[in-house]
This record gives sequence, C-alpha cells and structure tokens, in this order.
Amino acid sequence: MDQHSDINDSRSSARKLINHRALMLRHGQSQANVQGVIVSLPVTGCSASGLTEKGKAEAKAAARKLEADLAPGDRVRIYSSDFLRALETAMTIAAALSLSDIDVTIHLTQKLRERFFGDYEGGSTASYQLVWDADARHEPCQHRVESVESVRKRALEAVREADEAATAEEKNERRRVNIGNSGNDDAESHGGSGAELDRRTVLLFVSHGDTLQILQTAFEGTEPWRHRELPPLGNAELRELSTKSCAGI
Repeated sequence: MDQHSDINDSRSSARKLINHRALMLRHGQSQANVQGVIVSLPVTGCSASGLTEKGKAEAKAAARKLEADLAPGDRVRIYSSDFLRALETAMTIAAALSLSDIDVTIHLTQKLRERFFGDYEGGSTASYQLVWDADARHEPCQHRVESVESVRKRALEAVREADEAATAEEKNERRRVNIGNSGNDDAESHGGSGAELDRRTVLLFVSHGDTLQILQTAFEGTEPWRHRELPPLGNAELRELSTKSCAGI
C-alpha cells in the first residue's frame, strides 16, 4: 500500500471515528515556550519544562470556558500527553471541573506526546520553521525529525481508544442501571434510568501544537503535511475535534 493510500485510509477512518463530542487543547504556556527551547524528548519533557504561572492561569481560563460549554450532566474524560506541561494543564482543568461537581477523569497516553524534533532537540524554537517548511514541501524528514504520518497515526489511535473506552463505560452504566431496575415497574425508585442514560461523555485531548494540528488534518480531510495551513493553536486554546475543528468554542 502506498503512502497516499495510507493517508486516504486514515482520513476515512477519522471521519467515522468519533461517536462522542471531542475537543482538543494545547497545553498552557510552558517554561520551554518562554525560554524558546525545543523540548520533545520524553526523558526531558516528562519531568521538566512544566507550566509557567501564566500557563496555569491559561489552563484555569480554559476550564471555565469548557465548563460554560458543557450541558448539564456531561462528564469529561481527559486524555493527556504525559509530558509535564500537558499533564499540568490536564490536572488544572480536572481540578477546576471537579470543584463544580463535574464527573471528570484523566488518562495519560504516550500517543499524544510532542512530535519528536530529532537533532533540533534542546535548540532554538526558531528551528520549528525549518521543519514546517520541509513539511509544506512534502519532503522526507531530515535530522531524525518524526514524520507527520507517524504523528497522525499514533494520535488517531489515541482518539480511537478514548472513543471506544467511552462507549464501553456507557454500556456498563446501562447494564448496571438495567439490572438495578429489573423487576421494578418504577424505574425512578432506583435513581431513574433516564437521567443516568442520557449523560453525555465529552472527550478532551490535551497535547501539543504539532501533534494536535497534524491530528486535525485527518478530520479536515487534508494531508498531514499541510498541517501549518490550519490556524495555529495558541496556548491553552480549545477547539472542537471535528470536520469544523478550525473553530474554537
């Protein structure tokens, strides 16, 4: 199977993939952002370069925006990169939502990690543009930089796994409610199946700029190497992950 077939297959699967509402969120401002340094190695990114105070405030603001956009009874399942800047963003949002009695959990996944920038690791963020220019020309990656195809494949896997987990959770809840209501004509005496079964699961993917924009191309119906043609994600910016995901909420 050639590369174009792989791209078309992943694009098709992306359009069929989401059975739940899904949002993506880039991490808040990090220490690496301020320092202008590329941090894409897990050995560094998972233990250092967390959020700045501004980044924490941005994450709290994103939580308020998300909460205002939720419907009553919505529960939130956060899937986050295990890089510290993303994890701290996810934890800040989860804490804020929990204070409002919103059902929220965090799940870490390596599949949402930062794109690996190879030999540019530890250098100036000015090198991002060199990588993006090569992407736009659809050139093979140089300097050990992770390909856009690799990033999109793993990010789509994270989305698929999260969606399947949410479906399984809902099925288990229906089964539990139905067992509780069996043999009783008055469902409300057991808490009522209506309220519990109408709960909606919202998926939130907390990750990094390149990872999320490359993921977004699958839902926009375009090639992954064209990811910089999409509006760049700002720090702690929320977007719908759908065929209209260029629009924020």
